[in-house]
Amino acid sequence: MTTPARVFVVRHRDTDSNRNRIIQGQLDTQLNATDLAQAAMTAEALQSVSFGKAFMSNLQRASKTAERIFQYHTSIELIQDVYIRRKSTSYMLCVFR
Repeated sequence: MTTPARVFVVRHRDTDSNRNRIIQGQLDTQLNATDLAQAAMTAEALQSVSFGKAFMSNLQRASKTAERIFQYHTSIELIQDVYIRRKSTSYMLCVFR
């Protein structure tokens, strides 16, 4: 009998660019203080979960979110992969007012 896998998908809440209504696409923007605090709360909530692997895009907002969440899971390798990035919206890089 196989054991079903559990998959957790976590995404940063929003960046300053999001708040300024900028569609970021694959721009490598930074997390703000709210994002970092929310990642810390997520880390607390997932502290007792047993993880086998952790994957993230290679954008710094994904990396920082994962680093914060997996601070309690130091034996887990954080694997960055460019193919995990959100579908490119670089052609839509714009500001909405």
